[in-house]
Amino acid sequence: MTYIASRFDQAKCLIHDGDLDAGCASAARTLLDLSPEYRTPLVLNRAREVLLLLPEKHRNRPAARELRDILVSAQRA
Repeated sequence: MTYIASRFDQAKCLIHDGDLDAGCASAARTLLDLSPEYRTPLVLNRAREVLLLLPEKHRNRPAARELRDILVSAQRA
């Protein structure tokens, strides 16, 4: 879990540094790299935290929509 958490922390750092698309893409890639059984509620919440860091006006960027779509799919699984 520590490795996964650090990947989401890296995504958050990218967003804090102004690279919104790279931060979302990094979080999305982290989720997609995980087997479905590892996409636990805790992991999904960490990914949601990445989305919440985005300023409201940027939450509809393509990279943010992709991350949100992955989250929705992971919740249904």
